[in-house]
Amino acid sequence: MKRILITISLIFLITNLSAQEKTSRKDLQGYWVIDPRSIEYPVYTIYIGNKEYIFYDDQNYKCKDKLIIESLYGFNDTCPIYRFDELKDSGIYFFSYESKYIQTKDDTEPFLCGIIMGGVHLDRMTKKDTIMILTYEDERAYTIYKKIPKLPEHVEKCLEERGICISPLIHRPE
Repeated sequence: MKRILITISLIFLITNLSAQEKTSRKDLQGYWVIDPRSIEYPVYTIYIGNKEYIFYDDQNYKCKDKLIIESLYGFNDTCPIYRFDELKDSGIYFFSYESKYIQTKDDTEPFLCGIIMGGVHLDRMTKKDTIMILTYEDERAYTIYKKIPKLPEHVEKCLEERGICISPLIHRPE
C-alpha cells in the first residue's frame, strides 16, 4: 500500500512539474487587478519592464497615505535563487523582491519562489478575460489576477502624484 501511494505521489509530482509553463515579462506587462471577490478593496498590480508596483486602493486613505509596493521581478527555471543577477526575462518560477530591501539583501537568503499556474491564459469561465493564478511554494493559497486595459483615472493620478511614471503603458488617443 505504501509503495502505491509513493508511486502515485511521484507520478503526480512529475506530471505537475512537466505541466508548468514558462512565463515571461512580456506576458505580464500592463495592468492587473486581484480578483475582487477575495479582498475588501481593489489591489492593482502594474508591470513595467522589470518593475512591479502593487497599489492598494483603500478608499479610507488619501492618495499620499495609500500603500504602494515597488519591487523588482523576474523569472528563473530553478528554485530557489539567491541573487538579483539570477533574475531572467522568462522562466517557470516567478520572483519578486521589494526595492527598498535590495541594499540589505543577503545572498544566503533565498528569494520566495512563485509559480504562475498554467501561465497567463484566457479564463475558461468567461472566455474573454486574461488571467493568471499565482501561488508560492509552501503556501496553499493562490491569488487570481485579471488583466485590465487601463487603470481607473484616480489610480493613475495618485501614482503620478507619488512620482511613479506609468507612461510607457498608457495608450492615450492622439
